[in-house]
Amino acid sequence: MPMKRERVLEALIRESGMEAGRGAELGVMRGRVLFHLLDAFPMIHMIGVDKWERAEEYEDRDMPAIGREVIAKAEDYGGRSKIIHASTVVAAAGV
Repeated sequence: MPMKRERVLEALIRESGMEAGRGAELGVMRGRVLFHLLDAFPMIHMIGVDKWERAEEYEDRDMPAIGREVIAKAEDYGGRSKIIHASTVVAAAGV
């Protein structure tokens, strides 16, 4: 069985010794990877970017509600987590 994305990233971060630093996830959806990394590495700071907009491939999901849930959960991590509610292009222009 293949490893889940968050486990692969965790292993790569551990191998690199970059357990304290900054990272970003583009296209957060429900935040599975984002929150896993924040939990696994207490010294890491993460930026999550998503626009949580309705799209054809997600027509069965309430994307705005999912976005609100992720934004609320990110607050639990204080200054270690920043959520940018925008497309990746718009978010990159503001960096």
